[in-house]
Amino acid sequence: MKAEHSKICVFVVTFFTMVTCSICNSKITRDIGNLFSYRNGNLKGFLIMFPNTRLHPVDRILGMTYAVPKSLFGVSDKYLNRTTAVQKLISEPPLCYQRDGNLIYKVKDMCWKRATNLNRLGLLQQNVLSESCLTLTMAVPTQKTDWTDTTPFAVMVFVHGESYEIGTGNAYDGSVLASYGDVIVITINYRLGVLGFLNTGHSTAQGNQALMDILAVLQWVQDNIRAFNGDPNKVTLFGHGHGAALVNILTFSSLTEQGKYFQRAVIQSGSALSPWAVSYDAHSCAQWLARNVNCSSFTNDIEGLTKCLRSRSAQDLVNSSPAAPKYHSCMAPSPNPYGEIFRAPVEKLMKESRNTFTSIPVIFGVTSSEAYMYLKQKELTDGISEQRKSQIIRTFVLNNFQYNRQKIFDILYHQYTSWDTVQTEFTRRDNILQLLSDGLYVAPLVKMAQEHSLSTDTYFYAFTHATVSDTAQYHNWTSAVHGDELAYIFGAPLVEGVTPFSDKFTPQEKVISQTMMRYWTNFAKTGDPNKPDGELTFEQKLRSDPGWPKYNRSEQSFLHFGSNTTVSSHYRGKELSLWLDLIPKLNKPAKPNPDPREHELRDQNNMASFDEPHRLITNFKKIFPPHPPIPPPTLPPVPDTHYPNGDPTYSNPKTKREDPLEQIKPPAEERPEQQSGLSNSVPLSITVAIGCSLLFVNILLFSAVYYQRRRIQRLNREAIEQEQNDDNDFPDIGQKPQKENSASKEPPDRDSSVDPQSKPNIQSNPLYTVISKTPCDLAQESSHESLSTLSCASSGVNQKNAVNHKSGVVPALPRDCPVIQKDNIPNSKYAANSSLSKEKMNNVRNSTTTHDTITVV
Repeated sequence: MKAEHSKICVFVVTFFTMVTCSICNSKITRDIGNLFSYRNGNLKGFLIMFPNTRLHPVDRILGMTYAVPKSLFGVSDKYLNRTTAVQKLISEPPLCYQRDGNLIYKVKDMCWKRATNLNRLGLLQQNVLSESCLTLTMAVPTQKTDWTDTTPFAVMVFVHGESYEIGTGNAYDGSVLASYGDVIVITINYRLGVLGFLNTGHSTAQGNQALMDILAVLQWVQDNIRAFNGDPNKVTLFGHGHGAALVNILTFSSLTEQGKYFQRAVIQSGSALSPWAVSYDAHSCAQWLARNVNCSSFTNDIEGLTKCLRSRSAQDLVNSSPAAPKYHSCMAPSPNPYGEIFRAPVEKLMKESRNTFTSIPVIFGVTSSEAYMYLKQKELTDGISEQRKSQIIRTFVLNNFQYNRQKIFDILYHQYTSWDTVQTEFTRRDNILQLLSDGLYVAPLVKMAQEHSLSTDTYFYAFTHATVSDTAQYHNWTSAVHGDELAYIFGAPLVEGVTPFSDKFTPQEKVISQTMMRYWTNFAKTGDPNKPDGELTFEQKLRSDPGWPKYNRSEQSFLHFGSNTTVSSHYRGKELSLWLDLIPKLNKPAKPNPDPREHELRDQNNMASFDEPHRLITNFKKIFPPHPPIPPPTLPPVPDTHYPNGDPTYSNPKTKREDPLEQIKPPAEERPEQQSGLSNSVPLSITVAIGCSLLFVNILLFSAVYYQRRRIQRLNREAIEQEQNDDNDFPDIGQKPQKENSASKEPPDRDSSVDPQSKPNIQSNPLYTVISKTPCDLAQESSHESLSTLSCASSGVNQKNAVNHKSGVVPALPRDCPVIQKDNIPNSKYAANSSLSKEKMNNVRNSTTTHDTITVV
């Protein structure tokens, strides 16, 4: 009895002392902290003293280096740099390289809540960035609430998760949580974007560098936390958003060895099954990055590509990070069969029975409106139209499902419509927020929780309380959004000025914060949120927190943090049955090798019917040709139920990768002897292309020659027909003329002294050397018959046109070849006198052509 009275007296004295101190000082004060000695030397932070009577002082140590990267986007090593001087770690360390938040987000269109959070984190401002950013910040209580308790502190490591591209752990002040719950709180920086997730397939850039950084933090805790009175066997890894997805992936890693580095996990508002949690195609993202920084010439040489990228500055690489389809990520964790940290797709890892995921207790949780950041501020305040609702759902369906898209669209549109009330802009806004939240956050996380509940203790919560100071920014807004619960977990309502949260909270919200901190720190100490470490304090006995039941598939009990903390079951059961049962069945082909056109949305080519059409997954194609096909995979096939959540396993950088339009499946493993032949694909392609070009040119030339030859033949036929027509125009040329004895009848232009048997002088003709005998010579030697003969001075007549003795047909004559009448005299001598007058000869010359034929009698 006396002991009870003494305890009460001690409590009363302590209470009035704290009240007096709080009256004297109503603000948080800082002073030089306590001295700590650890492996790398001695250090001091600064001491934080709170005006709240419930909180005792905390040492806050800023910017402790836990590892150093070996190279750009390479693995990290332990930081070993022992010094004798006392380090004063009282200033914030630099941030890891990341893009300016203003370059990533259109702040003018961003919802007010999201912009405010990023601004409080300092991500919309100019910051000091560095590759040497692998630091952590600790909040270490100076004492426990129970002064007689000397056991080491449990440790809580927080992984921030604004996105995979931006963020920092510096801004999250864990001092209140550490003081209230008697735990050490650690917040960390890890590499982001290209530097944290680039996967070229090379051994020095296999991706998942950020996961290795977090693992290095856990290793640092195991090696050094005892120096700060921490317990390395009571480590809780908890993350939010993208950080929760990283924590979830680490629970499947073989490197964590079933709880070697952490013994509990809290996964808040994100999971490894979310569409954005894993890179939609890590190798394609590396190709796009190579093009953006002028390294695309090395795409077939992964070693050269890695060297080229490493030659660029870190800031250039970060600023050149490629975009991703909407609701997906590009530079993000990616499965790597040659690595141990993330070696296979998540759904395959979930089926393994021996890993950290199946051996440690886990808390899962969501808020009521997780996807609020996907809407613009104007849409949140003014609502959305019917057309806008359709655009958002169509984009969501096209980017996340491969089969039966139109059916899935119709089901989602119908399910997320408030049929029991009048349709307004605000009801449609709320419907879209519920759809995106369920599809991107809640359903994947609930599926993960159900899988975890089959093996060990699982707890689930839903946070629905909207902070009063924030609801004034929205019209008719009454639900919690993504990240609202963090302010209550870090104890912001208990004091003023805890970054990065608001400083305006109601008394009711302070109670919610205290309740949540008790659950979280109890879980960190014992693995059960209902059981504290040791006996209950007097304050804890006065409170009546509801018991947090375990979650399982059948009852699905969860804790509801709203205006009051209550126990409920089957969170959004009707909607989640749609996502976890019906839609996965529809997102499967009904037959092998289905026609993609059968699974398209209605009017899919109408870009105006989509939200942000430039971010449709159909626009994200390979920019370089795929490698030659390789043998079938030897690993068992991975189920493709949740396209595209079942992310690809790339066995080798030279593996043929599927088009993003198709469901990503695990590629085949490549045999080493095939690698040497793959590099010859480009020269072979060039050779084939040149050969085809020459063949095409030859075909064109052959066609031209063939056409010209046919044309000449046609002209020859037309000429022959013309010759036959010309024969009918001269009926009297072949008649025998009357004899004239007078020598005066001979042509006036012929020299009478010339011998009739002599040949014309054609020696000056250049063709004489080519054809020695003319048709006229052949006609003179061929016969003694009394036929008309020709005396020709031209050699251009073909020998084929010689005189036909039987038919009496003579060939056509050139214009300078005279026609002479031959007399019946011995030895077939030419007649001295011609029976044709000069006038008639001129007529013959003018009327004949090279192809005319004249019959002479």
